[in-house]
Amino acid sequence: MSLWRNNFAILAACLALVAGCSRDVPVGVPPTSAAGPQSADKDGSEALGAPSLRVAAGSGLSHGGVSLVGVASADLAVAVPANAEIRQVLLYWAGGSASVTGDDQISLDGVAVTGQLIGGPTWFYTHLGSAYHFSAYRADITELGLVAPGGNVLTVSGFDFTMAAVDENDGASILVIWDDGSQTGIQLRDGLDMAYFGFEGVLNETVPQTFAVTPADGDRLAQLVLMAASVGQDRPTRVLVTTTMGSQVFEDPMGGADGAQWDSVELPILIPAGVSAVTVQLVSTPGYEPRGASLGWVAAALSEPADGAGPAPWNVTGAVYVDTDRDGFQDASEPGLPGVAIDLGAALATNGGTTISALTGPDGRFAFAVPAGSYVVELDLAAHPGSFNADLASSFLATGPLTRTVTVGPDAPGNDFGFVPDDTRLLADIASGAIVPEGLTQGMWRQIFRCAILADDRAGQLDEVDGALYHGGVYGDDCGVEASRLFYDAATLRELLGAVTGLYLPVPFQFNEGTELVAAYKLLSMVPRDDDEALLQETLVTELNYVTGRAPAGRLDLLGALASWAESLLAWEDIDGKAGEKDRTTDVRRALTILEAVNTGGGGGVDE
Repeated sequence: MSLWRNNFAILAACLALVAGCSRDVPVGVPPTSAAGPQSADKDGSEALGAPSLRVAAGSGLSHGGVSLVGVASADLAVAVPANAEIRQVLLYWAGGSASVTGDDQISLDGVAVTGQLIGGPTWFYTHLGSAYHFSAYRADITELGLVAPGGNVLTVSGFDFTMAAVDENDGASILVIWDDGSQTGIQLRDGLDMAYFGFEGVLNETVPQTFAVTPADGDRLAQLVLMAASVGQDRPTRVLVTTTMGSQVFEDPMGGADGAQWDSVELPILIPAGVSAVTVQLVSTPGYEPRGASLGWVAAALSEPADGAGPAPWNVTGAVYVDTDRDGFQDASEPGLPGVAIDLGAALATNGGTTISALTGPDGRFAFAVPAGSYVVELDLAAHPGSFNADLASSFLATGPLTRTVTVGPDAPGNDFGFVPDDTRLLADIASGAIVPEGLTQGMWRQIFRCAILADDRAGQLDEVDGALYHGGVYGDDCGVEASRLFYDAATLRELLGAVTGLYLPVPFQFNEGTELVAAYKLLSMVPRDDDEALLQETLVTELNYVTGRAPAGRLDLLGALASWAESLLAWEDIDGKAGEKDRTTDVRRALTILEAVNTGGGGGVDE
């Protein structure tokens, strides 16, 4: 079975204020020596860090942001719980210019504010022949009294990176720390961390930020609010939240929530029971269609609920599996499919329209932990390059809908997605060369076991099976006595058979220690009496090819999925009368044809 990393949904509270340039495609990266920060003595720059100012204690976070692209002023809205007290109000802004100098001046409702440079100026790339620099600023505006409990609307103006012919004023965001008497731990990082996946060195990716948390007896929900600047609407980003219990992936959370090139979104994450740290990273999603965003990470704030505090997380769970009988329900004999990406989005955009993604684990199962609400669970066959989704799209047929709406609170289990191999497309791809088989044939594996047994001096056990295997104490000419003639020795074959028995279902392959090589050889050597026995042979061949990596280029997990389907057919007991028997007989023949087709490559080193 494919050893895909298990991805569990986790839920935390983070605020990320992000700036960068996606309006224009970066066309030139400065030399490595000059690509880093120009102001290393400032807070941050190419890695967020603890701010120089004191961060107030509180119960929670509020945020608001607005784009300033192409306008002299704009209104920023931020809501604070009516029963809360304001503890701290921080203002962030960022932009880029062909000039090294940014702009530390900004106005709120006509009140002039001077900010501290917390990141940059960083030379990110070359634009129209000029070195394009980015800078980020922060100001503590608590004492100005501009933000109060309830709704607030502030006019932002006086911010302009107009020191050169080419510039961008990305936007501004307010972060409010408030207190309603409940216990919450709040941490903050800020600076400027520029990233674009196509660059090299420190500009290729952001530095993950790890927050120490107090281990608790139960799972805790918290907030994650992201604010992004200069991320184009068609330029994807990704947020990774990781603990020792797994990872939660937020796909494309940015792209204009507060207007062009400035975003504010709120994401739910989980701090699982017992964990002591949460790591957050903002990612420029690798890829060119569409092109991943270039960005700059300005701040991240984590609000950690006390043990037992905050809303309880609810679980959305399900599985992706081989639906052998096509009935839409996963039976015990229908293995799961690992490495499939599942998306979860709010049905009513209550989380800003952001999608949470998770990969199915080795058992094909997935899980999300989210607040109560209405959500859409989707398996998008066209998304998530590198996952098994592409194989499902090209080589499988869905047995049910790939999108469904669920109401969470209580839990929402049973969101299952079934698939069966598309033999017509698979065989056509093999015939056309789109899939090039690399697996050894049944005859090759039979000979491999024969030679290994001879070399291991176990030939006498096989005289009654195959007289040609042993000739009066002399090894057969087709094996020879040199170890170099062997594909795999006896010890290695025992390990391979052990791996095969651990795949998928408890049946059909169980080998006893000490006789496993003989048993496998007998199975590979028998003359099948029917299609079931022929499929049993070809399934063993497929799984031996799988555990040795002999699969079409880049399609190892496809080979594993086909093997799991074959095992399921061999274990299929829930047959609905004659119609079910007819369906199974047809599918056994289909599976046999496909496996024989994919086990026709390799060659060399062993004679049939």
